[in-house]
Amino acid sequence: MAQADKRTLRVIAGPAKSGKTTRITDIFKDACAASHEPILITPGALDVEYLRGALCRSMPTLDSSAVMTFVALAERVLHAAGVPFHAIDVDERELLCRAITEELQKENKLSFFKGLLDTPGLHRQILSLIGELKSWQVEPAAFKRFPTAANPRDRELSLIYERYQDLLQRRGLYDSEGRFWQARRVLEKMCPLEPWPGVVLLDGFSDFTANELTLLEALGRHSGEIVLTLPAVIAGEVDPFEKPRDTLRRLERVFTVDIEHLDYPKGDGLSAIVSRRLFGEAPTAGEVQRARAADALRVFSTAGVEMEMRETARECKRLILAGTCPSEIAVIVRQPREYVSRASDAFSAAGVPLDVAISPGMARSGLFGLLWSVVSVLEGGFRREDVADLLGSSYVDLEGFAELSPDTFRATAREAGIIRGIDQWRARL
Repeated sequence: MAQADKRTLRVIAGPAKSGKTTRITDIFKDACAASHEPILITPGALDVEYLRGALCRSMPTLDSSAVMTFVALAERVLHAAGVPFHAIDVDERELLCRAITEELQKENKLSFFKGLLDTPGLHRQILSLIGELKSWQVEPAAFKRFPTAANPRDRELSLIYERYQDLLQRRGLYDSEGRFWQARRVLEKMCPLEPWPGVVLLDGFSDFTANELTLLEALGRHSGEIVLTLPAVIAGEVDPFEKPRDTLRRLERVFTVDIEHLDYPKGDGLSAIVSRRLFGEAPTAGEVQRARAADALRVFSTAGVEMEMRETARECKRLILAGTCPSEIAVIVRQPREYVSRASDAFSAAGVPLDVAISPGMARSGLFGLLWSVVSVLEGGFRREDVADLLGSSYVDLEGFAELSPDTFRATAREAGIIRGIDQWRARL
């Protein structure tokens, strides 16, 4: 893209607790007061809930739809443009993937996956790989041309991906990545949103998928101002965060970037002390030597939450066998509720004790929790996870089935290939 064609992007960069979110919400409130119709984009639903609450407490009125995720933005664009679509959830995607692999097996087109189709979690992992490819805008035809597509595994993955995408298009179905693709195409041709957002704000991101970045680029062609935060000091010699630096380089290919650096927080709180050590004060030679000797930081990458928790459980087991007390190990995740059931399965399979420290809300505790579980089972069409959660209630009597814990029940149902639907439960258990 020519330099003259690039839109200006304002980046507010700084360490944790340096005031980035406060700055973004102040800009949002000022834009609302000036009738600029701002929108605020965040990574997940919990972030949306938090920012809506923070804005409601400091504004007389708030259009809650102005705070959204990228997925919600894509859906809003499609609705405004009158594009018909039916969004499918994870369970529906798994059913489609199972149907495709069964069809390919009947056609004798599977050799690598032929003996693995009944492996628990296989189809979820295939869909995770497809989702990763789609998030980076790698379409089936492009994946087929990859050098690795010559090996049996990737060749069969290419077949599955091609059938999956063709099936979605023929039935008018959209997964979350497909909604991005279509919304981007709409924005490149027209401006369907009324009123069009005059200010686009983004908070809580350290990286963007290719889908998110191209959607932001298309959105920015019609918006007056774009402002986002990044969670680290980008310039200078002291910068341990490679991801924000890489994000900045990617943004600079699309936008003219104007960076404002925030100082690390003051005070004696934990966040302030950590931020000063990372960004403000160079560590002593002794601290560096101790960190290196202890192998303080290790990074591993996995495909999906389930594999992430399995790898984490294996790492915890390695530490325990090396002499670390289990009570001295903490597993910290950003969105605990998304990880709880998968962490329980992974740690149980590894034989590692796990104490989940999540405070349930009123709707998840006591009789409220029981009622919530029953409603979730009925409304969700007897999803496997909902049924397992119901059996985990202290109000459900499993007398005579003492060996059937909720975790055991969940694993048994997974091995039976149950996803959702009362017919699957009756036929397979």
